[in-house]
Amino acid sequence: MDIIYELIFLGLTDTTQNSKVPRPIRIVAAILVSIIFIISIITLGIYVVVAVDQGILKRLISAFLLLVIAGYYIYLLKAITKTNKKYLNKNND
Repeated sequence: MDIIYELIFLGLTDTTQNSKVPRPIRIVAAILVSIIFIISIITLGIYVVVAVDQGILKRLISAFLLLVIAGYYIYLLKAITKTNKKYLNKNND
């Protein structure tokens, strides 16, 4: 089951960065990827801050994962905006 989710997620992230895909499809894919990332960031953030019965090691691991996921999300957003700028520049020429 994890393989199916991974293939869908990788397909969505590749779709958002591909300039050959029509713009409405890239926008929908970007929204879906953003929802997935925001849910995971919020969930890990709550786990790190609110879960007092968990040990410090589990909280540190969750905080590290939170930073990694947030960093990759920022990287993905930069790639999406870069693709959109190329697409807009190509249409203006």
